[in-house]
Amino acid sequence: MDNIEINNVETKLGNVKLVTLRSKHLEVILTSYGAGIYKFRYDGLDLVTSPESLDDYLTSTAYYGKTIGRHSGRLQGPMFTIDGKSFRVMTDKNEPSQLHSGPEGLSFQHFQLSSYEHMGSAFRVTFSCHLKAFTDGFPGHLNVDVTYELTKEETLKIGYKATTSEPTICNLTSHLYLNLGQHKETIKRHKLYINSDRYLKIDEKYQLLSIENTVSTVFDFRLPVLLENRIHQVKQPDIAGYDHCFLLNKHDDREAVLTLSDTESDMAVDIYTDYPSILVYTHNHPAIVPLHDVNTDGVHSSIAIECQYPPDGIHEDLLASGILRPGEIEHKFITIRPYLTK
Repeated sequence: MDNIEINNVETKLGNVKLVTLRSKHLEVILTSYGAGIYKFRYDGLDLVTSPESLDDYLTSTAYYGKTIGRHSGRLQGPMFTIDGKSFRVMTDKNEPSQLHSGPEGLSFQHFQLSSYEHMGSAFRVTFSCHLKAFTDGFPGHLNVDVTYELTKEETLKIGYKATTSEPTICNLTSHLYLNLGQHKETIKRHKLYINSDRYLKIDEKYQLLSIENTVSTVFDFRLPVLLENRIHQVKQPDIAGYDHCFLLNKHDDREAVLTLSDTESDMAVDIYTDYPSILVYTHNHPAIVPLHDVNTDGVHSSIAIECQYPPDGIHEDLLASGILRPGEIEHKFITIRPYLTK
């Protein structure tokens, strides 16, 4: 069995490359469209939730497993300013904000498979994309490389590299939906740990109200908490579940910033990143397409872990903005380490 397998597949969006990486325990299937993770398995167990059909996966506006950018999360309108220059936010229909960079963001772009290589017992592929200036309203031509590597330590490491011709926002992430259980209908038997004691309190339009302390609140995950005991205690705005950004106490490659575990399958994943925050979304809305192995409407069937700069940070002096300037090279990583707890 090849450790790297590349197939060309004809879809409703044209030709798309499916790239499969395999190690002793892990298998990941990547798509060139959206530079996304379509499947992610540990010893045959699916760790992610995604649409049943590949076409639905590629076109879904729920961003299953896709690369997000230029801006991750909601960018509030009507304007944003960089170095004294103002730019109009191309907001979504009937909304005051733009979600995940709009209809021509990286999730909906054909990437080139620019390289693939064996490195001893590790395997790496890189997808590349060029976004023209003012795509979805953002200044500057942006060049993006997204690298996926199965490491010898049996982790999946995602690397981002970007350069720009003009000062712009660059806030890239993976919108992977995780469910570590044998049964994919719910994540309520999952436990969640986040190394964070601050979160962003938001209103019904996801606009920032304040930076709050998590301690002794439903946002306190500094010790692992069973989601079943929490998920219905928080509403945003009137829907049960999390859709909130947590500011990380530490963010590097030495200590996991988040751990998700399933109490029935004994499967867990550790997340490492050098981003300063994580947005946690517990699939609070019904799926609009059939999901693989999910026989419900999809609500709370998975949890998206989005490592990023704080969404809309460009409007807040106390938050990292994610501004990238000419001559700079943006480098960020997200590492996912699956393992059995028993």
